[in-house]
Amino acid sequence: LILFDNHSPMEPVIISSAVCGTPLLSDIVSEKYPWFREKIKRGEAIILGKIPDDLVPEAGRERDFLLQEGYKSILIIPFRAGIGNWGLIAFGSIQAERKWSIELVRRLKLAGEILANANVRKQAEETLRMSESQKEMILNASVDRIRYVDKDMRIIWTNKASALRAGLSAEELVGRHCYEVNHGTQTPCAVCPTLRSM
Repeated sequence: LILFDNHSPMEPVIISSAVCGTPLLSDIVSEKYPWFREKIKRGEAIILGKIPDDLVPEAGRERDFLLQEGYKSILIIPFRAGIGNWGLIAFGSIQAERKWSIELVRRLKLAGEILANANVRKQAEETLRMSESQKEMILNASVDRIRYVDKDMRIIWTNKASALRAGLSAEELVGRHCYEVNHGTQTPCAVCPTLRSM
């Protein structure tokens, strides 16, 4: 499984090989192999059941590479993963020629997309966690009282300065009405700036 992203097209982000002793096919997207590279960029599967017989004449470099590494058959399936990300799943046989059925290609493409999308989702969640952590650090470093309230004026989040002023922890403020905390009242202030901004 090889994954790429739009920031560095054709440069692998993740490479995974499942079979020990099988030469990695990660090099197939390099500029050394233009026939592979162009087919992959166009999203075309490369199905070679009998190497070198199944290779076209313009795939000379690819033929030399596959023969040198001892491949009898290979299957390379490009796919999309998430928005703007893509990858490929590649299988090679060094022991015997193999016939790759269309149904197998379809199923392997789906499996690759599932694995890649799971990875994309994991990366997005990690990015979000880091962003939230950075935001909280910045807002907590401020000496200004900062609160995030919902339309009912309930505190959803507050920084340390605001909690310190109220004499409570940030966790104790969450869910309480801001007017209750600020002014000890049961209704919003008549000239509430927060209400005016909504």
